[in-house]
Amino acid sequence: MITFDNSVHVAETGTLDTNIGKHGGGGTNITIAFEAFEKHLETLPHDQNITAIFISDGQDNQMNTLEARLQALKGNQIRKVNFICLGIE
Repeated sequence: MITFDNSVHVAETGTLDTNIGKHGGGGTNITIAFEAFEKHLETLPHDQNITAIFISDGQDNQMNTLEARLQALKGNQIRKVNFICLGIE
């Protein structure tokens, strides 16, 4: 499980702590979360079914460069990824 604020935090157990602050807080850098997700995808078999849930409570801190930063990502080139987005507030 990958959580993020202005940096990436990985919950190796796949479980969030009851204190959500242990997983970050303050600031939103969306692209670093996607970069970490892409890196993790490289470790999984190409034929494995993937469903990702992206949840955020705010817009990126640098909205004026968000599109360019997202365009620089590799994207879904090798496998199909089911992607669910949820905005909070």
